[in-house]
Amino acid sequence: MTMYNRMDSNKRRTVCLPFFFSIFIFVVLPFLVVVPAKATEPTSDCVIRDFQGRYTLNTDATLAVTEFLKVDCGNLPSKHGIFRILPTQVTRPDGFYNKTRIDKVSITNESSANHQYETIKDSANHTLTWKIGDPNTTISGINDYKIEYVVHNATYDQDGKSILNWNLNGNFWQLPIDHFLGIITLPASLKTTEITAKLYDGFLGSPTNTYSTLDVADGTDGPQYAVESNKTLIPGIGTTLYASFPSGIVVPYQPTFFDRYGAYLWFLLPILAFIFLYLLWSRKGRDPKLNNPEMVQYEPPRGMSPLEAGLLETMGKLRSQFLTATIIDLAVKKCLTIAEVPGGFLKRKDYLLTLLDYDTSNLKSYETTILEQLFGNVKPGETTKISDQHDHFYTVIKDVEASGQTILVSQGLLDKEGSTRKSGTMIFAFITFIGGIYVASMGFASAGWALVLTGIISFVFALIMDRRTPEGAKAYWELRGFKEYISKVDKHRMKFYEQENIFEKYLPYAVAFGLTGKWIKACQQLYLEKNIPMIVPLWYIGGAGFDVANIDSAISSLSSQMGNSLASSPSSSSGGGFSGGGGGGGGGGSW
Repeated sequence: MTMYNRMDSNKRRTVCLPFFFSIFIFVVLPFLVVVPAKATEPTSDCVIRDFQGRYTLNTDATLAVTEFLKVDCGNLPSKHGIFRILPTQVTRPDGFYNKTRIDKVSITNESSANHQYETIKDSANHTLTWKIGDPNTTISGINDYKIEYVVHNATYDQDGKSILNWNLNGNFWQLPIDHFLGIITLPASLKTTEITAKLYDGFLGSPTNTYSTLDVADGTDGPQYAVESNKTLIPGIGTTLYASFPSGIVVPYQPTFFDRYGAYLWFLLPILAFIFLYLLWSRKGRDPKLNNPEMVQYEPPRGMSPLEAGLLETMGKLRSQFLTATIIDLAVKKCLTIAEVPGGFLKRKDYLLTLLDYDTSNLKSYETTILEQLFGNVKPGETTKISDQHDHFYTVIKDVEASGQTILVSQGLLDKEGSTRKSGTMIFAFITFIGGIYVASMGFASAGWALVLTGIISFVFALIMDRRTPEGAKAYWELRGFKEYISKVDKHRMKFYEQENIFEKYLPYAVAFGLTGKWIKACQQLYLEKNIPMIVPLWYIGGAGFDVANIDSAISSLSSQMGNSLASSPSSSSGGGFSGGGGGGGGGGSW
């Protein structure tokens, strides 16, 4: 009987060698207890009774595959069909293109009637799955499947040889295979004498073969290699044919520019986003240029409050020191007093605020909001501790910020459209960043990280998209001059001596600008030069031992405590291979 008659009838050869048989029984068999001695019964899962594959290598490096499977599901309940998994990326030596595209798919039965199936692509694990069967229909007994497909880039050239390294049945089947037969046909222009073929089988990485045999013959369509199992292939057992032959007969797949670099084209997205946003910022977000030389200003520009001056500097972004400065400014305006409450062992110093009988007509809306948050009923004599505002005051911060921004916009100092552009850019940044993380988690790494980078770039530009109007740019120029005076008041002694109560008056601005220490020390020195006593502000009631010498420490402590308490909010927390040798392979199971 010829090899092909034997393969077509699916009969197995038997060898009757008593000596080797005895060795097998007494020496080898005890180590192979995991291999079933008889056909597997479908008691817990389906069984593949017969798996035959036909693999034809074409000269364009494509491999046409036809798989015939007879699957026995017995009387198992709730079975609908099988699923077949194939890799779309294979192991290759460095420098060789390793993606194997699969197309021209047909899934029928032996009578060519179409099977219903669903295609599932897993880009993260580089697999393609066909889920075959009708979810509304159950199956039993033996069912047959004919799966046809074409794999591109099946071979590669190395050292003057073309190499086909193909996993035939797959190491990742969840079902046992009672019988496997694979016939590989190489191009007709090849002779078997030109081909070096090796068979490997067993668990993944096995360098030997004990589960199958290899036969070869020159067929009419080209050299044919038949791989047939000689025992049940339990889950995890696969067969691989390695064949090398002279190069030039099979033309290696030539990946296109998009194949090689298509993934990197996604990174044009953050580049284009950067260019677009830079142009947008340059034309609509950048402050108007003033060529005015820097000049010292001895008063806050345009009568701005400390909070408004701070917001003009930060393009409307509220900082915690602006709140502290505003409360101190309210104390300077005789709206309230601040009394030091000494701390104790492992207890921080606190501050008691007492509301006075004040004139409401000259207060800004955000100042009224702050007083209402601090004192509730806003009745003279009411008190509150700074520590009591911890995790509470934050509820009005957005209102205070919005109110201050509105004042600056109404004065024509901040560009209202800039805020709109900022919000739009920030939303775009959030969507692309979160979307990028999701896309990357789905396996599209290049696209995902490109979107993440686009989101980061957009976020950075959103932060600077606000801008001042031409009048606002002029006001900011004046504000810089005033900051120069605050930070280097000792260089402007004459002007300092001309102004009454200058220390107390400009202290809130020093707090807003983060120049408290410089302002206090410089003022102390200037008062000492003229032998003028430095009067402690009446609105501040110090603890034991408080005097002018430690006023810097006291105000710094006050600023720190206010900043930590006023800007704090309640904290929250939340708990919270597929690979194989060569190409082909994969696996599957039942569902």
